[in-house]
Amino acid sequence: MAHSEDQRIYIKDLNYINITNRNLRYHLSNGKVYDSQTLRQSFSKEINPLLTKPELHFIQPSLLINLTNVETLWSDHLMFDHGDVIYYPKAAYDKLKEKWKNYFI
Repeated sequence: MAHSEDQRIYIKDLNYINITNRNLRYHLSNGKVYDSQTLRQSFSKEINPLLTKPELHFIQPSLLINLTNVETLWSDHLMFDHGDVIYYPKAAYDKLKEKWKNYFI
């Protein structure tokens, strides 16, 4: 596992970001995973600059999804183009579904 400071990560290559052991964990579409340095503030504050990107969707408390790479969406999980599956709270489904549909229109 490499640290993200050693690697430039392009949004188009990003599937999702979550938090693991006080580090941001970047999951890429090619299957690679990178960890950031230890967070000095909350997850939402760390990812705040990315929230201006229309292809990214934040699911509280600690998941940022790249809608571009989502292939299939269910009420509690989704699958990315390359087959990775992640689960999220069912309460987030309606908002995620709406944003995902509108992103491709």
